Amino acid sequence: MFSSTLVGLQIKSRKIQQKTVVYRKRNAYIGIESDHYVEDFYGLAGIVLILFGWLIETYRAILRRRSAIPLLFALLYFAGSVLLGYHAVLLNDMPFIILNAAAAVIALINAYYSLKKGKTGNS
Repeated sequence: MFSSTLVGLQIKSRKIQQKTVVYRKRNAYIGIESDHYVEDFYGLAGIVLILFGWLIETYRAILRRRSAIPLLFALLYFAGSVLLGYHAVLLNDMPFIILNAAAAVIALINAYYSLKKGKTGNS
């Protein structure tokens, strides 16, 4: 019983690995296949939620003409978003390309208003 279960797990593991390789090849050379829409939906839903949260704070920063986000945090977030965006481009992962490009722009906007806050606070 134990050996048959173990063999079954090994076979299932190989099938999962083979499917992953085929999926990656398909995405790299052809584009997203129709049977992967559910996976893309989760990625897009995550993008919408994360960006919505950031857009609310950025909108407030623009209205107030100052950001509540510290400058160092905004700059580190920008640098991380650029690096993760590059990584997503290498993997041809469109949801993360979109997310990180938008996050980089939003972080720069918040960095600008953090700098502006610092200049007005010192004068």
